[in-house]
Amino acid sequence: MRVFIIDPSLRVLGGHHLSQAKCLLAESSAMGIPCTILGNLSAEPRTLGLSIWRHFRISGYGAVEHDEHDQKYTAKKNQILYQDLKWLSSRLFRGGNLVLFPAVTRNQVLGICRWIARLEGKGLTSPRVAICLMFPPDWPASPSSSQTEAIYRQAVACLSPGAKVIWTCETADLAEAFEPIIGCRPIVLPVVLLPDKKYLATATREDQLLPANPVVSVLGCSRAEKGSLMVPEIVKRVVQMRPSARFTLQAQSESTRDENALAEAYQKLRPAPRIVRGSVTQDAFVQLLEKTDLLLLPYDAENYKQRGSGLANQATALGIPIVAPTGCAFADKAAQENRAVLYKANQPESIAAAVIAALDQLERLKVNATTIALNKSPDSTYLATILNAFTKEKDSNLDWKRESRGSDFAY
Repeated sequence: MRVFIIDPSLRVLGGHHLSQAKCLLAESSAMGIPCTILGNLSAEPRTLGLSIWRHFRISGYGAVEHDEHDQKYTAKKNQILYQDLKWLSSRLFRGGNLVLFPAVTRNQVLGICRWIARLEGKGLTSPRVAICLMFPPDWPASPSSSQTEAIYRQAVACLSPGAKVIWTCETADLAEAFEPIIGCRPIVLPVVLLPDKKYLATATREDQLLPANPVVSVLGCSRAEKGSLMVPEIVKRVVQMRPSARFTLQAQSESTRDENALAEAYQKLRPAPRIVRGSVTQDAFVQLLEKTDLLLLPYDAENYKQRGSGLANQATALGIPIVAPTGCAFADKAAQENRAVLYKANQPESIAAAVIAALDQLERLKVNATTIALNKSPDSTYLATILNAFTKEKDSNLDWKRESRGSDFAY
């Protein structure tokens, strides 16, 4: 048996896609299962620190307006992905292997399902396929979002009743939203990142819990739905009320123009924040998090109410409290565990007030976040959850534990 991780959006340093690929690779290695990662043509294996096949021409992002041009764009992206998958040798994906698509958008789902149907149509013993749905079916929310739902319905219609396909997602809200559309309830996968026990042991020291100048970080890709445009005003309001606070701000965008504009806005702030330009390696990203006392996620709740958050997952794993919008699955859970402060209005003044409130109770938040991370159980892992789900399928009499022993066959 071999695991194939296929992510056409895996191309840049840092971010959800790279951290997920590295964790899945580590998990498959620990389970004794050989693993191959296929990513974007523009990916640099040496820079990413991964051995990957560069194959796919486009990522799964783009097309967000739901208009006629947008629909054509989405259709084109699905077609290109289908062609790229067709160009891969069918012999790679023989029965018994697992093909994992860990972050699927509406620009990919139809192309993937057409490819699965093609394998079946050629009379091949198709592999087991897990499709992890990344965004809500109506993402981004709009009056014509039913057009997006139709793409998922069309994708499911391509599959035969006996197709060895499992649908997954990252939150219970996403599973509930997709169930009536795809005809089954997706499996909610556990957080892929596990705690760093060595770091957490040092994080419990008193000087770590009560910093004189607490560091508030805003990290990750800079997008409108992630509140990037509001960050300068949020920082000004927080520093005015809590001058001891320090900020680490990342300016990262696929648009060089947008990234430069955001970095320039950050440079005008006083006291000067630490500015991180562009993407960074995963190790460097973890180091940024380790020097973070409070992680600010100024997201739009409407876009994130059902979605998971890779950054929130990393904060959970490292015992870092967060500030995030109320009404989001990942944020509400953190608040219930007393390791987050939430804001209601998606406005700079409301978000800044939440940051100030978090700083005022930082000791308690950090203790709770660290306790949650230290007690996190690694029993139910991402890859094992998928494989165990397949063993429960009626048409699957495959024992992945037995198969994984023969890991040196040609593929």
